[in-house]
Order: sequence, then structure tokens, then C-alpha cells
Amino acid sequence: MNTKLKLFMLLMITLAIGVIASCDNGAGTTPSPEPGKDNSPKNQLPVCNAGADQTVTTDYVILNGSGYAIDGYIVSYKWIKYGGNEGCIIHDADSPSTAVTGLKPGAYIFLLTVTDNDGGKRSDYLNVKVKPKEPLPPTCDAGLDQTITLPTNSVLLEGTADDSDGTIIACKWTALLGPGVDEGTVEITDDASLSTTVNGLQKGTYVFVLTVKDNDNNRYSDSVTVFVKEG
Repeated sequence: MNTKLKLFMLLMITLAIGVIASCDNGAGTTPSPEPGKDNSPKNQLPVCNAGADQTVTTDYVILNGSGYAIDGYIVSYKWIKYGGNEGCIIHDADSPSTAVTGLKPGAYIFLLTVTDNDGGKRSDYLNVKVKPKEPLPPTCDAGLDQTITLPTNSVLLEGTADDSDGTIIACKWTALLGPGVDEGTVEITDDASLSTTVNGLQKGTYVFVLTVKDNDNNRYSDSVTVFVKEG
């Protein structure tokens, strides 16, 4: 065998051994951890949900948030007021659900942050809109219908009034119909009082109306009928 052929065969054998060794080193083995590098699995951040936006007409709201950890568990919740009027109180800021009181008309932002057992944090927020409460109208009662017999020609009207969300600031009695009303012979002695005497009644039917007004300028009326019989 000549020298060139021997060298060629030797080269081929060397290459074959190198390929086999490379396959043996790569197949079925796991690369060694890189020195100085943190090769532990990375923590996945938790999921946080502050709940749906709300619109209320009250001075309080209930916040219902939630959170969960993908690869662990939640260790803490924290609510804060991120924006809005001062003075409201978050009663249980470390709970997923809490009441907030002392709200005033306007817009608020509340932020919920959850933390998992690996220290991962995530936050979410919701908007709360507080609308002014529509004032309720007052109520009044002009009293029970009455019957008198001449020669008695006067009657005592006794009304009552109430305002559930404010105060009554004025009341007014008027004679709606009856003999002598248009002529001015029927006298309401104190038309700005809930209780008043009416004089100058004649035989016939009278209707008197009590109207009250509250501090929101809302009005309400009620009527009472007085029957005057001939003696």
C-alpha cells in the first residue's frame, strides 16, 4: 500500500472517531448549569382583578377584588385610594373585599395590589363614580274630612308635614272652593301654620289645600273637605 493511500485511510478513521465522540457527548445528556448564573425557574406574577367600575348615589361602596397565583399562593392584598376626594375610609384595606364610606359626589380610583409567596406583585384598579342623590319631595297630610252644622261657621284645620331627607321650611293653606271663597268672606286666620282656624263658613262644601315646601325647594300638597250643613 502506498504512502498516500495510508495517509488517506488514517485521515478517514480520525474523522470517524471524532464524529462518534461528538454524538456520544451530545446524546442523552443535560448541559451542566452555567457557573454564576441563577438557573432556578422564574416566578410568574400573580393575577389581580379589582372588579368592575361602579356608579352609586350613596356615600358608601363595596369593593370586591380577587387575586390568584399561577405557581404559588397569594400572601397579601392591599387597597388604596389612588384618586378622588379626601375623607373616605377603606375599612378593610388588607382584604380582597371591603367597604368604603365617607364618599362625596365625584370620581374615585381605587387600586388593589396582590402579592404572592415569591414576592411577585400585580395591581389593578377600578373607577367609582358618586352621583348626587336626587332629593326626595316632602309629604303632608291636610287631616281628616270634617262636617259641621250651622250656626257653627268655623273649623280647625290640623295638618302634618315631613321631609325624610331634609326639613320643611314653609307651608301654606288655601281655600280652593266653597261658598264665599271667591268673594273673600272665608277667613283663614293663619295660612302659614300647619294648624289654623277657618271662619265665615256658609252652607255648602269647602275644599282647603295644604302645600308644604322643603329645603330643596320641592313641594307637596294635600286637601281636606269640610261639609257645612244647615242647622
